[in-house]
Amino acid sequence: MKAVILILTGSFVFMTGCATNGQAFSPVENPDVNKAVVYIYRPFNVVACCLNPHVYIDEVKYGPLKNNAYLVYFVKPGKCMIELRDAMFDENMTIYPDLAAGNEYYIRWSIETQLTSHVYKFEVVPKEYAIEEIKLTKKAD
Repeated sequence: MKAVILILTGSFVFMTGCATNGQAFSPVENPDVNKAVVYIYRPFNVVACCLNPHVYIDEVKYGPLKNNAYLVYFVKPGKCMIELRDAMFDENMTIYPDLAAGNEYYIRWSIETQLTSHVYKFEVVPKEYAIEEIKLTKKAD
């Protein structure tokens, strides 16, 4: 019984140490109409919970994107490169969204567990779906 309690306590400490401590999600108020608002978020997942890849937008380093967290950026309109980089990745995860001024975009990094492996996804998600997930995250510090 002591071993079970020790394992559970250790797991709790391990998992909470990987999470962010920022404020709960709230959308940007009065954004610049000449820029696109880009939310990059990561729903909670035990898999790779302590992996914190950095966000790059057009080769400029931002981030890191922590477990159960979101980041927000104001990006000039047009096609851009948004990338997640981490030494643990076999290759960087890159998308090329075409951003419009005054619009909001939600980009999710998620991990799906399949029978024998994990699939990492980095993709633009429709606001209607993303808003339900992102409201459970906190701003990365």
